[in-house]
This record gives sequence, structure tokens and C-alpha cells, in this order.
Amino acid sequence: MQQPDHHEEAAGAPDHASHTECAECADRTYRADHEDHASHPDLTGRAFPLGDWGEPAERLDELYRWVEEGALRTSEWYLADRTWKRRGARYHS
Repeated sequence: MQQPDHHEEAAGAPDHASHTECAECADRTYRADHEDHASHPDLTGRAFPLGDWGEPAERLDELYRWVEEGALRTSEWYLADRTWKRRGARYHS
């Protein structure tokens, strides 16, 4: 059996589609975002990959992929960090 939405329990309470944010929804969202942030630890440096320069074009391609992977990981970390801070600030201001 599905639990009723906490807004349905109170007479005249707005539904989720139309209300701005109630304290319970804000707390639930903040906790979910904070837990998501915990899965994105601080960035740490990575060792420069060693490789064979016998084939320079192949080696440069490997380095390009290594740098690109690091940039994508950094972007993902940054955006995840901003999301929970932005949502947290919205509810605690």
C-alpha cells in the first residue's frame, strides 16, 4: 500500500506541483543532495601516466584521453558540489 503524500494528510494543503517548498520537502531535498555530495569526495592529484614515446602520435592520443577524462571528472565534481550548496542555501536563507 502506498503511503499518502504528507501534503494530502493536511486539509487544504497544496500539492507538490503547485507549492513553493514546505519545510519537510526542503529537508528531504537537502538530505538527498548532501548524501549525493558525500559520494563526490574532494579532488586529488593523479600521477602523470608513464608511457612509451616510440610512437608519438599514439602517445599523444593517450595523453589527450587522460586529460579529457580528468577534465570531465573535475567538471562533474564541481557541478555536483554547486548543486547541493545552491539548494541548501535556498532553504537556509
